[in-house]
Amino acid sequence: MNSQYRRPLLLHDITARSKIAPVAFASPEDFTLRPVRTVDTIRPTDNAVIYCFDQKSERALFTLCDDLPAMLRAPFLYEAQFAAARQIVTVPFERLEEYAGAGGAKPTFVFSIGRCGSTLLTALLGAIGVKSVSEPDILTQLADLPYQERAWLSPEALPRLILACVGSLRTHCGNDVAIKLRSQCIHIATDIVQACPGAKFIFVLRSRQPWAQSRYRAFGETPAFIAQMLARSVQCIDELARTGCDLRLVWYEDLRDAPGPTLRCLGMFDALSPDDEARLCTASAQDSQRGSHLAQHALPRTAMAAHELASFEETWSRIRPKALLERYALGRLR
Repeated sequence: MNSQYRRPLLLHDITARSKIAPVAFASPEDFTLRPVRTVDTIRPTDNAVIYCFDQKSERALFTLCDDLPAMLRAPFLYEAQFAAARQIVTVPFERLEEYAGAGGAKPTFVFSIGRCGSTLLTALLGAIGVKSVSEPDILTQLADLPYQERAWLSPEALPRLILACVGSLRTHCGNDVAIKLRSQCIHIATDIVQACPGAKFIFVLRSRQPWAQSRYRAFGETPAFIAQMLARSVQCIDELARTGCDLRLVWYEDLRDAPGPTLRCLGMFDALSPDDEARLCTASAQDSQRGSHLAQHALPRTAMAAHELASFEETWSRIRPKALLERYALGRLR
C-alpha cells in the first residue's frame, strides 16, 4: 500500500481500566485511553504484545508493559496484560503486516475443551525451557465474533489479526513459540490452520465426567451447554484432522501422571534429561493456574448435583458424535 494512505500508529495513556468479570474476553472497552502522540513503529524494546482489536476504528491494541517476562509467564496472558499495561499503541489493520514477522515461524497452537490441563501443558513446557504463552485473547475475541460482525471484517482482516498475534509473540518468544488458546478458539481452528500452514496443533482432552464437573465448578455452566461444548470440540478435532495439519491429541490424565513420556509422545522432544524430568515433576505438582482467578483455592467447592450430572449424561448420550469418537479413539469421552 502506498505510504501516503497508511494511517499512523497512535500512543495512548491509560486513564482507567475495568472489566465486567475477570474471565471476560479482551475488549477495547477494557481501557479508557487518552491519545499522546503518533509513533513511527513499535520496537522490540517497547515490550509490546497484541491484546485485542477495535472493529469500529479498524485498529489492533498492543499493550506496553515494564516486566514483560513476568507477563508472558502468567497463567493467562490477557489477565496479566490488563493488569500490567502502562500504555497502549493502536495499530491500523492495514499496517498489521509490519508486525506479522517474516517467514519461518513454526508455532504450536494448543486447543482444548477447557478445564482439561492445557494450562498444565503450558507450565510443563515452560519448566523445560520451551517458550509458551497462555491465552492471547485477540484470538478469543475473533472466535467470539457474531456472524454478522465477522462478515463486516474485510477478507484480509482475520488472517492479518491471526498473523499479527503470532508475530507479536514470536518477537519475544522465538519462532517455535507454543500458544495455548481459550476453549472458544475451536470456532476459528481452521482459520488458524489457513493463516499458519506451517504450525503444529495439539488438542488437550480430559475424561468426560471429571471434565464436566470441573467446568461446572469453575463457570457454573448448564449441563446441556457442557455437553454441547464437548460435541463441538470433537467436531473441531475432525475439522483439524481433515485439513491435513500436524495434529496431536493428549489427555490431561496422561500429562498429570506421566508428564515426560506424554510430552515425548507429542513429538516435541527426542529425550529428556534427569534434570528435565525433575522439573516436570515439580511443575506437575503445582497449581498451574496459581495467581489467577481460576487458582484451585479460589474456586467454589460446589459440585454438580446428581440430577445435573444425570442431565449432562442424558444430553451427551443423545448428541455425542459416535462415529468421530470411534474414528479418533476417544474412548474416555464415550
